[in-house]
Order: sequence, then C-alpha cells, then structure tokens
Amino acid sequence: MAIAPGAWGNPMTDRQDSATAGPTPQEALTQTHFSWFRTRMSVERTFMSWTRTAVSLIGFGFTIYQFLRSLERASERPDAPRNFGLAFIGAGLLAMAMGVFQREREIAYLNGPEFQGFGWREGLPRWRFSNVIAGVVIAIGLVAFWWIIVSS
Repeated sequence: MAIAPGAWGNPMTDRQDSATAGPTPQEALTQTHFSWFRTRMSVERTFMSWTRTAVSLIGFGFTIYQFLRSLERASERPDAPRNFGLAFIGAGLLAMAMGVFQREREIAYLNGPEFQGFGWREGLPRWRFSNVIAGVVIAIGLVAFWWIIVSS
C-alpha cells in the first residue's frame, strides 16, 4: 500500500491561515537552532576524521618500524626504519594537534555572541569527552615516539 507524497502533512507548509507568509517566530527559532546544531555536529564529524587519521598514522608508523626493523640487516641504511616510523608517528601527532586546534576554534565561533540566542544552552557540560580521547591518542603517540627513540 503506497502512501501519497505529502499525505502526512507538513506543519511548516500546511497552515490553516494562508494569510501568514513564512514560519512563525518560534518555528524560525527552532529551525535556526537545528541549523546551528547540524553545524556543531559537522564539527564533531570533522574532528572524528582527524582522530581516525591520527590513529592510523601513529599505528602505521609503529607497525612499519617493527616490520622494517626485522629487515634492517639487509638494508644499507640501518636508521631508515626508525626514521620512517618516527616520521609517521610525528605526522599522526601533528594531525591530532591540528584537529584539536581546529575544533576548538570552530566551537568558540559557534558559541560566540552572534549565536547566543539559539546556539549553546546553559546546563550542558563545558568539557568535551572527545578532548579526553584526543589526549589519550596524543599520549599513545608520544609513548610510541619515545619507545622507538629509546629502543634504537
């Protein structure tokens, strides 16, 4: 059984009073808040991408170091595995730091005075759990970086 398009109705367009044009002030505020919220969630998705990139680079750097170190005897450059691994881990640490910086700047903008009426709500936690995750990723990267330097 097919339902005709628009059969459920749309409160934004199906008004009893056709003399009013556009959304009511409350509807406009709700639309604006959800637009702000979608942008805020987009910032979080971008940060998740930075985090995935950083974890991949750190993990690949550590793995490539372990793999190439086992082939080190056949190499003309014995420091190549260490340098290659450190470069990837360093790139991962840099990516995570850039992601944190970008996210904090974007959130500061979205919490700015021009969005005061429909953006951030009081009572929400000011700290962000994803910053804790970023700190853990950075700590793991620093430990891996340190371990490669010490073990070489």
